[in-house]
Amino acid sequence: MAQLIDKLNLMVNSKGLQHPKANSVTAAKKRTIEESSDDYPLTSKKRAVLEDLTNASQDTLLKWHNLKKQQTNKNNVEQVQQQNEVKDHESDLGRIKTNIHEFLKCDEDDVVDGKSSCNENEESKISTAHLSTILSEEVQRVLTLPNDVADIDEADLTDPFRVADYAPIIFENMKQREAQLVVNDYLERQNDITEQMRMILIDWLCEVQQNFELFHETLYLAVKIVDRFLSARVVSRDALQLIGATAMLMSSKIEERYPPLVDDFVYICDDAYSRQAVLDMERDICYALDFDLNIPIPYRFLRRYGKVASLSMENLTLARYILELTLQEYQFVTFKPSMLAAGCLCLALKMKNCGEWTQTLVHYSGYEESELNELVQKLNAMIAKPAPENCKVVKTKYSHTVFYQVANIAPLQLETDV
Repeated sequence: MAQLIDKLNLMVNSKGLQHPKANSVTAAKKRTIEESSDDYPLTSKKRAVLEDLTNASQDTLLKWHNLKKQQTNKNNVEQVQQQNEVKDHESDLGRIKTNIHEFLKCDEDDVVDGKSSCNENEESKISTAHLSTILSEEVQRVLTLPNDVADIDEADLTDPFRVADYAPIIFENMKQREAQLVVNDYLERQNDITEQMRMILIDWLCEVQQNFELFHETLYLAVKIVDRFLSARVVSRDALQLIGATAMLMSSKIEERYPPLVDDFVYICDDAYSRQAVLDMERDICYALDFDLNIPIPYRFLRRYGKVASLSMENLTLARYILELTLQEYQFVTFKPSMLAAGCLCLALKMKNCGEWTQTLVHYSGYEESELNELVQKLNAMIAKPAPENCKVVKTKYSHTVFYQVANIAPLQLETDV
C-alpha cells in the first residue's frame, strides 16, 4: 500500500492509489487470516466462485427462495387449468396450420417488391424483398475478396465455435462502432487529474489483472470504460482509483466466466472505499455511458490481424507487448482501436523482420502501410524510452520467459524522431 501512495505523493499531498493485494480466497477470509497471522502469504491463484454476479443481497435471495416455494404450491392448481385449456389450444393449432398451408401455396412469381397476391393488407406490409436485397448487397460487399487476398476464415468454416461465416461482418460492425465511440482529449477538462496519475492507475490495473489472472480483454475493456467515463465526467483525484476498480469489476462481469466479487475489489483498494461506494460508482458509470458497454478494444483487432499475418506466438506476443504499453500512454487515447492494433503489428513485423504489410493485411485491417508510418514511429519511440520507476508492471511481465522476454528486444533505429 505504501508503495503506490509514495508514487502519487511525489506529485500531490493527497490520498493516492493503494497497492493491490489479490489471492484465491474471498476478501472476508483474507481479513480473518490476516488478523490471526502476521506472516500470511499472498498468492495469485485465480478464484473460481460463482457468487454475487448481480450484486444481489442475501435478503433478496431469501425472498426469491420463498417465492419459488409459493410458486410450487400454485403449480398443482395451474396444472389442472392447463389440462382444461389443451382442447382450445388444439383447435387454435389447427387453424394456424391451415393459415400457414394457404400462405405456402403462394407462388414466388406473385411476390413483387414485398407484396403478395395472397396478402389482403398489402399496404401495411414491409417490402421484405427490397430489404433482403439491401442486406444481401451489404453482406456481399463485406464478404467479397479481391483475387490477391487470402480467405483466412475458410479453414474455420467447419468449426462452429469460430463462427467463420460471421467473422468478417462482426469486425466490420466493430469498425463502425469504434467510429461512433471516439475518446476525446479529456484531460483538458480535468482540473485534478494529470497524465502521470492516469499512468499510475492503468499500471495498477495491469497488476490487478495479473493477480486475479483475468483475461486480457477484461483489462482492455476496463481501460476503455475509464477513458470514456473521464470523457463524460469531471472527477477528483480521490475518486480515480474507485473509478478504475469499478471499471475492472464491470468488465469482469462482461468478459469473465467467474468474475471477482465486489468485496474483492474493495479489498485490493485496501478498504479505501466502501462496498456501497463501488456499487454507486458502477451505477454512475452506466448512466454516464448510457449503458453502452459494448466497446471495441484493440486486443481483439490484434488477434484478428495476427491470424491474417500467420504470426508465430513469439512475434504475436511482441505485438501484444507494444499494445499493452499503449494502455498507459495518454497520447494513444484518441486513436481508433483498429488502427492502434494495426500499428503495433506493423512495428512488430519490422522489429522481427518477419514479414511485409501484405495486401491481405491491407484488406482485413483497412489500413495501408503508409497510413501507419507516423503511428509506428510513435510506438517505436514509446518502447525505446525507459519505463518510469513507478510504472514497470508491463515491462516486467513481458521480460519473463513465459512471454519470450519480448520486452528485451531492441526497438528500431529510425531516422525520424517523434
